[in-house]
Amino acid sequence: MTDQPELYNNLKSLVATVLIIPFISIACRIELLVNKKVLANPAVIHLTTQQCELIWQGKELSIFSTIPVKQLLLDNPASFAELVGSMLREAKQPELTLKPLLIVHSMLELTKLEVKELERLLMGIGAAKVVVVDEPEQIETAKKATILPDLFGDA
Repeated sequence: MTDQPELYNNLKSLVATVLIIPFISIACRIELLVNKKVLANPAVIHLTTQQCELIWQGKELSIFSTIPVKQLLLDNPASFAELVGSMLREAKQPELTLKPLLIVHSMLELTKLEVKELERLLMGIGAAKVVVVDEPEQIETAKKATILPDLFGDA
């Protein structure tokens, strides 16, 4: 007599599991499609002493700064983030746009701590992932080697 409620509870758990699995599968497929689209269209930022140049979605934007870019990054990070954020908003297409993969080509000889701060700032303005490279030849390699964080996991 006590076996019947236990069997009923096990059957409910099995049915609940079977109903959840398709939703998990659909979510994983959506994640793969989103990641593929983001990786196919990265934004490249070139940082030089006085200039910040963005190439994304077929647009090239360039802003010259009166303050050296490295000094702006270190002394006034909010202004630097606003500068890059405004460039991203200007280059953004009118339709739904996913968070971009940002590949930063820095010619500024940044320390590891400064690179981490740069990554933190750019993630804060809406990047899916930030990759900093020193040489222009590394940009293509970075595009191919980047793995985006898991949208549904512990990334």
